[in-house]
Amino acid sequence: MSLPIYPSFFEVLKNLRQYENIGSLYTQNLFRDWRLRQNRLTWPTASLFHPVFINPFAVQGLISSRTLSKRGNFLMHRLGTFQTGDWDQNLRPLNEHNLFHRFKQRFEEQCPWHELDDFKKLTTKEQQQAFLRRGQEVDELFESLKSKGCQWSPDILRINIGRDGQIIRNSRGLHRSILLQILGQTRMPAYIHVIHKDFDLIKINDVLLQQNQ
Repeated sequence: MSLPIYPSFFEVLKNLRQYENIGSLYTQNLFRDWRLRQNRLTWPTASLFHPVFINPFAVQGLISSRTLSKRGNFLMHRLGTFQTGDWDQNLRPLNEHNLFHRFKQRFEEQCPWHELDDFKKLTTKEQQQAFLRRGQEVDELFESLKSKGCQWSPDILRINIGRDGQIIRNSRGLHRSILLQILGQTRMPAYIHVIHKDFDLIKINDVLLQQNQ
């Protein structure tokens, strides 16, 4: 799998479209990345913009702390930082997420989208049509992951690493994480977003997959 070290300018704009001050955030991250290359910062990879490989089954929880943001995760300006606190202790288990149950129903039980429990809760034709359209997109993603594995894209998973080496979903990549588990695949690219300050970086090889695996 060929992975670019840096995303293109347009990919960066797509990734950061939900944040303000896109230009300043990108500049800030480029500067932090330059400091990494100058050995002025400690980080487990040579570049903040370079993906790492993880086992999808290692993603057991989703960060959910309203003290961090409205969505309960670290925002982009925290990228590449070491954070203290208990954010890695109170996680929402991935297998309790509604999407996990929906996708298990669809792909393991072979249940059509229009017969899923979530579909039956919808009350308008517009909601039902939108649900079915999204379902078709998920079907296509599932088949792509099944035949090609998880390829690099601007939308890949952002992870945090907890104090004990837990791999925690910060943002993006939720669909892929669940579908890859259902498929039984054991390798996917991800970006490291935040690392707990108490994590021992010497143990990073116990957390991440090696490039040549």
